[in-house]
Amino acid sequence: MEWTGVVDFDEKQFNKYDDTATRTAKLDDIKLSGVEAVEAEGLTVVVDGNVLNVNATSDIESVLVYAANGTVVANAAPAAETAAIAVDALANGVYVATVKTADAVKTVKFVK
Repeated sequence: MEWTGVVDFDEKQFNKYDDTATRTAKLDDIKLSGVEAVEAEGLTVVVDGNVLNVNATSDIESVLVYAANGTVVANAAPAAETAAIAVDALANGVYVATVKTADAVKTVKFVK
């Protein structure tokens, strides 16, 4: 089965319009800051070993973790100001987490 649709990463959008076009991206295209914690708009995301810890100033509606190919590999809907998502079952690599609260949506890249 082939994926069709739209994936958003940090305001960059990939649209698949047809099967004749070839689109590629490399993990080298993703810039990592090396920072272990990301804080923005009342939202803190920290990778601590095999746990992705999320803290917010309002209830977290959802946390989605995407693999490099766009597949959702973990998710949570805690309805609380904190969330701990186990990532121990994930292979080592680069992932993208999208955290949604009533006040903000933040997308961060992390390495496991």
